[in-house]
Amino acid sequence: MTGIAFFDVDHTLVHGSTAFLCAGILRREGVLTRLDMVRIAWAHLRHHLGVLDFERVYAMGVKPFVGTSFERGRSLLDEGFRDHVRPNIYREGIDRMEAHRRAGDRVVLLSASSAWLLERFSEVTPIDGLVAFRQHVKDGLFVNDWDRPIPYGANKRILAEAYAAREGVALAACAFYSDSTSDQPLLEVVGRPVAVNPDPRLRWTARRRGWPVEDWTRTLGNVRQ
Repeated sequence: MTGIAFFDVDHTLVHGSTAFLCAGILRREGVLTRLDMVRIAWAHLRHHLGVLDFERVYAMGVKPFVGTSFERGRSLLDEGFRDHVRPNIYREGIDRMEAHRRAGDRVVLLSASSAWLLERFSEVTPIDGLVAFRQHVKDGLFVNDWDRPIPYGANKRILAEAYAAREGVALAACAFYSDSTSDQPLLEVVGRPVAVNPDPRLRWTARRRGWPVEDWTRTLGNVRQ
């Protein structure tokens, strides 16, 4: 293996937010309330504005699942992936992941989205690793605890450094694909930062620093497989 290609998921590999895409199913089944839906929308907006208190948001976000059986939760996330997330995966992203693997790189998803959901990506294309938000399960039920640190913002750099160190790879030999200014701490230290469908601030930063800027548009739902 020559390096690691880290990929953000929401708005990078996927057109939209996985939380948004799965929220309707969770609301239908009573896992999320109407207030929870409002909170998701508000957090989504604050993320794009760059003012998200992610520790507080995730602490609130796990509560609707506390006490829910792991089997039921996984079943709902499986449905969400199949019906709503998978059709919104960018074909260009899959092509890029496969190109990295052909070049000998490891392909790793690095995202604050649910690990239980993102595990399903391996059905679309092989992945070598997954660093994502993981709510804990005890005695078959989701509990009010999760892996730390949450892979958001500067924490992504910490987690990527740790992952690369375990693999004996320098970050200078790694790539990172992201849409968000919040991921700039990691974009600044990898050897190949790539801004994909970037927010306005990241687009400006990428152009100023000479980082590649790519606009992906073809999702699995709108291209022939």
